Amino acid sequence: MGAPHTQNALMDDFSLRLGLSATPERWYDDEGTTALNNYFGGTVFDYGLERAIDAGILCEYYYVPHIVELEDDEMELYMQLTRQIGSLMAKANSDDPSTALEESEALQQALFKRARLIGTARQKLNVLIDLFEHQTDHSHSLVYCSDGSTGVDTKGTRHVDATTQRLREETNLDIERFTAREDQAERERLLSEFESGEIDVLTSIRCLDEGVDVPATKTAYLLASTTNPRQYVQRRGRILRRHADKEFAVIHDFVTVPDTSRHPKILSDEQYDVEQTLIRKELERVSTFTDAARNHPDAEVTGVPTTEGTLRETKRRYDLLGA
Repeated sequence: MGAPHTQNALMDDFSLRLGLSATPERWYDDEGTTALNNYFGGTVFDYGLERAIDAGILCEYYYVPHIVELEDDEMELYMQLTRQIGSLMAKANSDDPSTALEESEALQQALFKRARLIGTARQKLNVLIDLFEHQTDHSHSLVYCSDGSTGVDTKGTRHVDATTQRLREETNLDIERFTAREDQAERERLLSEFESGEIDVLTSIRCLDEGVDVPATKTAYLLASTTNPRQYVQRRGRILRRHADKEFAVIHDFVTVPDTSRHPKILSDEQYDVEQTLIRKELERVSTFTDAARNHPDAEVTGVPTTEGTLRETKRRYDLLGA
């Protein structure tokens, strides 16, 4: 409702107004957020995740982030895109409106390409297979994939297809894909068989983000997530739905953090700022997931590793230890 083309629907005819949202702050849209706050009078009631868990409305969960680095050819393309983004950001702030618009569109394309590169990092599938090999219970697992294709040339196999194929080849589990290519009847069958346990794992892109109920989910693997709170907050809420056969959930988050320190070409100050902003956004998601988890760094849980040690080196590298 805060988008420019839908704000006209916020009519002034009604003096009593109530809005409901899991993510009331619009991502990278301060004007839209302000418009909603002005129309509804700001946030008047907040029912947080911790409260929902304590009340038994949602189940408890463990959160395990996995740091994944880009391979050399991926890192080369990543650095090219990062330099391009830094340059385009400077031009997008031009006083010439036509130049700013043209560069802004190019900037969005460069950001999109880099996000897909991060989402399809090859090492993610190796880490995923390793996790499956070391776990005994794989039932009711969701694997969220990137909407891109594998390979730096963007002409590879779709990430969800590559993930599905790799899991089928290296496990004895029943793996099915749940995407926009499956029709409604097929989706209903998949959800029914996933609920009953006939299907062990569903691989998906965004079809399970909103409007689909999968309360039986015990374990979720987030191979790709945007830094948009709307997506990852919705995903977490979906995973934490209560179910008779589920005591708690486990969320594995694959966090791609490019190691620019090992690249031969040094980033400029401006490019470093761009990089630091990206890492900070990634860490915001990690922090959000960590806060309510059973294995929060401040929680006293015997035998369960905390998340802080895994991320400390990344924070130190980008001067974000206070993040």
